[in-house]
Amino acid sequence: MSRRKQAAPPRGGHADSASRLAIVDAAARLLAEEGYAAVTTRRIAAKASVTSPLIYYYFGTLDDLLVEVFRRHVDQALVEQARLLDVEQPLWALWDMTRSHEYSAIGAEFVALANHRPTVREAVVHYVQAFRAMQAEAVSAALRRRGADPDRFPAAAVVLLLQGVANVLATEHTIGLDLGHQELATLVERQLREIEGPRQQPVPQLSA
Repeated sequence: MSRRKQAAPPRGGHADSASRLAIVDAAARLLAEEGYAAVTTRRIAAKASVTSPLIYYYFGTLDDLLVEVFRRHVDQALVEQARLLDVEQPLWALWDMTRSHEYSAIGAEFVALANHRPTVREAVVHYVQAFRAMQAEAVSAALRRRGADPDRFPAAAVVLLLQGVANVLATEHTIGLDLGHQELATLVERQLREIEGPRQQPVPQLSA
């Protein structure tokens, strides 16, 4: 069993040095813009205007860098999600949020990465569980306020249903497939109106 290379502690700079942040930002942009297949140390180094050895100096392995990218993405997303769900109609907010390109693009890439990289998979599972628990809590509170039957609308199932539909729509849209998309969105939104009434708040926007 091969030993996993440990990341060397940064020399001559703290953990959030300009070069380290540039590397993390470059990896995140490549992942969102071109997909996980484009995320190589050579491409990251070129985009961050650093040398490839500097990536290994700060992170030890490409997996460690990807976990750091994911951790920062989720830490920011958890704060954003708390803000977006703290509204009168969190089900509508969750539906709009999960359908946004900013939300779905990098998340889909990390799920794809998790299928190929065990280290990344551990981080993805850990953070997604926390993410989904927060969503389910907000949805459960909303359902109770509306007097919805929890047996008919289990909060965790509602969250997974909205996310699953949104992910399918987003994934197929990227390849130009849209047959049935409008009908499915209409079906979901009809159910949301039954639970929360017509959408009242504007569609939430993720912060840049």
